[in-house]
Order: sequence, then structure tokens, then C-alpha cells
Amino acid sequence: MMIKHCYKQYKTIVLLLLSLFLIACGGGGGGSTGGGSDTVTMVIDTTYTVSEGDTVLPSDTSARFDIEKNSNEDTSSVTLKTGSATIKRG
Repeated sequence: MMIKHCYKQYKTIVLLLLSLFLIACGGGGGGSTGGGSDTVTMVIDTTYTVSEGDTVLPSDTSARFDIEKNSNEDTSSVTLKTGSATIKRG
């Protein structure tokens, strides 16, 4: 029982840190001149393609994602599994 409890805590921490990592890695483009960027409200079990400059923003701590790096491209696929989140295109 204790192992299961610890596993759930570590899983939550890893998923939260992964979300923060995605947010931190979202910047770095620097070549954008122009106004606003799009914000996409994510829908559960829908896969979105994100690239450099995009930021995934969880709306609450219950947000969980599946993330898959596309090996031949500079993009990743992100699927919202639970909770709510947005993608800021930039």
C-alpha cells in the first residue's frame, strides 16, 4: 500500500515537472515581429502538434499529458489526458 502511494506521488511530481519543462522550453524563437499569437484550448484525447515557440499551459494541477517527440521533425505531439490546458502558439 505504501509503495502504491509513493508511486502516485512521484508520478504526479514527474508530470508536473514535465509540464513546467514544456513551458520553459517554449521560448527562444526571437524572430517574431508582429502582434498576437494564437491560444488554443486543448480538448481531452485530441492530439496537437507543437513546435519551437509554442507553450503548453496547464490550467490546473490535474492536467496530465501524453507527449511524443516526432523524431524526423522539430515538432512534438501532445495529447491532454485529464484536466484542462491551453497551447499558446508563438
